Amino acid sequence: MSAKPRIAVVGAGLGGVTAAILLQQAGHDVVIYEQAPRLARIGAGIGLGPNVGRVMKHIGVFDRMFDIGIVIETSYSRVWDTGEILLNRAEYDLASRFGLPALRMHRGDMLSVLASRLQPGTIVFNKQLIDIGHRLGGTQLLFADQHEVEADIVIGADGVNSKVREILLGVEPPIYTGFVAFRSIYP
Repeated sequence: MSAKPRIAVVGAGLGGVTAAILLQQAGHDVVIYEQAPRLARIGAGIGLGPNVGRVMKHIGVFDRMFDIGIVIETSYSRVWDTGEILLNRAEYDLASRFGLPALRMHRGDMLSVLASRLQPGTIVFNKQLIDIGHRLGGTQLLFADQHEVEADIVIGADGVNSKVREILLGVEPPIYTGFVAFRSIYP
């Protein structure tokens, strides 16, 4: 391996983009391979606790996210069939306890803000991973378009139906844990 490892991230979602930004800030060269033709506004609202806020502050995007997102002042977790309140978040002043508030924002907005911090050319689109191989020089990633790249470090950030995980561990369908989260905002 050379002095500066070649790092490939498979997946340009929130995790892959965040990992790439942090690695770039640490001085590494990173390429993200994304199967979609472009970043898209998919998904729904996402909750960002103070711990995530610290990472976003380190990256340099928290203030922008704060301007776009909604600071949560009150929210309840309830039992699905009785409405019994399990947790009243109004009782917790997260900002004073942890130094940053909890935010809610659309996943697409968060991805857009994060992607703006990547060095130009970091994301290569239309790269659907089909296989991972090994040679003496490193690890090869083979894509559906028959393009092959070599990397010293491969980070799988390709979501719930991860091809990286499938290649390394075999087919493992997602397992329902019994938890469901619905969010609503009321004036």
